[in-house]
Amino acid sequence: MGLFQKPKYLSPDDCHKIHEASLRVLNKIGIVFHHPEVLEILKNNGAKVDNKKVYFPKSLVESALKHCPDSFFWKARNPEHSMTVGGLQASCLFQPNLGPVYVHDLDHGRRNGTKADFVNFQKLTQASQVIQLAGALPVDACDLPQKEKHARLMAETLRHSDKPVIGFGGHLKQVEQQLDLVKIAFDDSEVLKNNHCIAVSVNPLSPLAFSTDALETILAYTKNNQPLFIPPAVMTGVTGPASFFGTIILQNVEILAALTLIQLLNPGNPTVYCTASVVTNMRRACFNTGAPEGLMIHAAGLQMGKDFYNMPTRSLCGYTESKEVDFQAGIESMGSLMMSMMTGCDIAVEFIGCLDSIMTTSYEKMIIDEEVISRMRCLEKGFDTSDQIIEEAFEAIQQAGPGGSYLTLPSTLNTFRSYWEPSVMDWRSYDDWENDEKRSLVHRANAKFKTILKEAPQTMIDEKLDQELRRYCDSAIY
Repeated sequence: MGLFQKPKYLSPDDCHKIHEASLRVLNKIGIVFHHPEVLEILKNNGAKVDNKKVYFPKSLVESALKHCPDSFFWKARNPEHSMTVGGLQASCLFQPNLGPVYVHDLDHGRRNGTKADFVNFQKLTQASQVIQLAGALPVDACDLPQKEKHARLMAETLRHSDKPVIGFGGHLKQVEQQLDLVKIAFDDSEVLKNNHCIAVSVNPLSPLAFSTDALETILAYTKNNQPLFIPPAVMTGVTGPASFFGTIILQNVEILAALTLIQLLNPGNPTVYCTASVVTNMRRACFNTGAPEGLMIHAAGLQMGKDFYNMPTRSLCGYTESKEVDFQAGIESMGSLMMSMMTGCDIAVEFIGCLDSIMTTSYEKMIIDEEVISRMRCLEKGFDTSDQIIEEAFEAIQQAGPGGSYLTLPSTLNTFRSYWEPSVMDWRSYDDWENDEKRSLVHRANAKFKTILKEAPQTMIDEKLDQELRRYCDSAIY
């Protein structure tokens, strides 16, 4: 039996209040959309449009909510990696980070990310037993020209992973290039029409606005029937109300605005309710990923998405303010991960190797975080409470008797190998650890990621597909 009851910060009445307050904001205050085509679409469907500001009638929003699916099937190139997201999903899925600029390792410290680092993280993701999704932007490739990044990095993702793919937003041409590359990788120009193969995050321009790039991404993805993640990144007291409840309301408003547009463009298009709002550090005038209050905002948002709207959910979780892989990073990351997984998160982001307020991805922390996820999956799974287990326990207690030993009983020999075991954390004796040069957890993680990369295949695709991806990138970019 797994967790019997998930922690909740909102009562059913609180959820209803957030929904009603959100509808009031949408109807009375409105949302700015920086895109003429989107404004025309909303106007033609009953919204009031004043210049670039759109006022949503309650009926339009609630009609859109009825079209939102509670789950979707995400097709991977390797069918073994395809999966259902949302609904009765058994466990949280993990994706690579989205946005760090720097990489960090023991050998070179912190430095700008490169295309080679991006490729390394895709290889590590492909090899991982706990990361189900590939792509995204685990680190920016600072050595690539800006006009090449979207196509080149998507090609590298497809070259080194056959797991479900996450793209990245941009202007229309950049987004369409990524969609084209996915079609090439599947060797099917029609694959996106009837399959969900690539998802993307679209951030509102908080407060209460959507940029041209965000809207062009929505238009391209809905045209191709692909899933959209909507993560408002509201900063308390800066781009949103200082109160946590107020921030939750604003976050909900922006998700409902995007959701309504998406369902107007393509009814039934998979849409994921994402929590990404943060508490502001007023001393530094920047967001603070280590604040415990931020976890409450995410937990409440997950309740709204999962319980109130019955939608798939994604949350920021496991991030930290720490600049290195230390005790602070462990405390903040584990606390955040536990909260998100225990409150029903379907997809987790900004956890794998994340340091320094999502500015840095650490090779060593990525390996350690995989082990942390494995520990959490053990807690999430729970234990068997069946009648069979009761009978087996009774027999073992009877066989051992008072003062007896269970060590050699058949039930012990059949069971103990299923106990959770670490791969980089050290459970050896002090003497064994001392004889192994007293290597720290971080040093063991450093050795492990290097071994994984050394053993990783140079590519996951054949020469023909490799050449097709290269030709497309060269022709699309130049």
